[in-house]
Amino acid sequence: MVSFATLFAFPSLTSLSHGLRRAALWLGLGAMALLSACGGGSGGGGADAPLPELPTLTITSDAGEVASEAFKLRLAFSAPVTFSGGTFAYCVSNLCSVKSLTPKAVDGVANTYTIDVAPSAQKNGVATIKIPAGAFKDATGRVSNSIAYEFPQYINTLGPVATFTPIAGSCLLIGSQTTVTLTFDSVLDTALTADQLQVSEGTIGSFEKRSMPGANDVYRFVYTAPTDSLGTVTIVLPSGTVSAGGIKNGSMYQWGPKTLVSQPFLVVICST
Repeated sequence: MVSFATLFAFPSLTSLSHGLRRAALWLGLGAMALLSACGGGSGGGGADAPLPELPTLTITSDAGEVASEAFKLRLAFSAPVTFSGGTFAYCVSNLCSVKSLTPKAVDGVANTYTIDVAPSAQKNGVATIKIPAGAFKDATGRVSNSIAYEFPQYINTLGPVATFTPIAGSCLLIGSQTTVTLTFDSVLDTALTADQLQVSEGTIGSFEKRSMPGANDVYRFVYTAPTDSLGTVTIVLPSGTVSAGGIKNGSMYQWGPKTLVSQPFLVVICST
C-alpha cells in the first residue's frame, strides 16, 4: 500500500540545490553569449568604445619677443591631426592679421605646421592670435578641440614718421626750383640718401643731412621741376625704407602731388 506521503513526496533539499545551480549556469552562459553577439562587455567595441585622445598643441613664434615685420607661428601637434576648414586662427584686435586660412605643413617635420601673421602698421602692444574651439581634430575625425588656444605676441611697428615741408600750394612752375625739408621724429639707424626717395618728375639735388648727431634726423634738398612736362609730381619715401631702433617705417610718406604749370599766374591761382 502506497502511502499518501509517498505519492506526494518532494525531492530532497540537496538535489533541489544542485538543479538550481545547473539552471543558473546555463542561463549565465546564454546571457554571456548574447552579450558578446551584441558587441557588449569589456572586450567589445561599438558605442561603449572610448573616444581617442586629442593631440596636444604647442605654439611658438619665429619673431622672438617683439614682432615688427611679418612672422610665422609654428604649431607642433603631438600626433596627426586634421583641420575642420574655415577660419583656423584670427587676431583678436587690430594689432595684426592672420594671412593663412589653413596651416601649412613643415617639410620633414611630422605633425608640424605654420601660419603667417602680419603686424598692423604704426601699432604698439600685445596682440592675441586665437585658434577657436573646433579648429582641428584627431586623425580619426571623432574628437575636436573643445577649448580655444590663445598666443600672445608683442607687436611694435611704430617706425619713423616723416614729414615733408613745405606742403602748401598744389602747383609748380615748370623749370622752377623749390627747397624741401624732410624731418623724422626719431634718430635713424642709417642716414637717408637721395636715391632712396622716388621722384615721379624732375630731379633732386643738394641733398644733405641738417641735424646734429644724436638729434632726430632732418634732411634738406632742392627739387627742380622739369621744363617739358605739364603733368604732376610726387616725391615719395616708400614704406620700409628707413628704420629707428630696428623698426622700419611702416607707412609711405610723400610730398605732393603737385601740378606742373607753364605760366606763373597759374601757380598763384591754383595755390589760393
